[in-house]
Amino acid sequence: MRSSLVAIAVVFVGCRTWQDSWQPVPTTTGKAWHNDKFQQTAFDTNGDGRIDRLRFWRGSGFAQELHDNDFDGWFDELVSLTYEEERSRKPERILAPDVPVTGSKGPYDRPE
Repeated sequence: MRSSLVAIAVVFVGCRTWQDSWQPVPTTTGKAWHNDKFQQTAFDTNGDGRIDRLRFWRGSGFAQELHDNDFDGWFDELVSLTYEEERSRKPERILAPDVPVTGSKGPYDRPE
């Protein structure tokens, strides 16, 4: 019985729960936030309160990013990356959301 309890405890200790909470992350320019549960990172490089770059981590080294290149509040393109290397770039016209509030929950919509 005791060995079963120890085994269960090891399983629970080894599990990591991913928090659904936007938290600030260090960046060289502007501000950035990351949500562990949804594997999203939002960047506001010019400080206007709207997201300029939104990264969706997809797993296995694959990510997609929406970019607002001209800082007009609209994403202009969708960039696909594999292990930080650009694989494709296509035009998009999607309204860029406001920056997340630290501690708030929920993901941003993913491009499909």
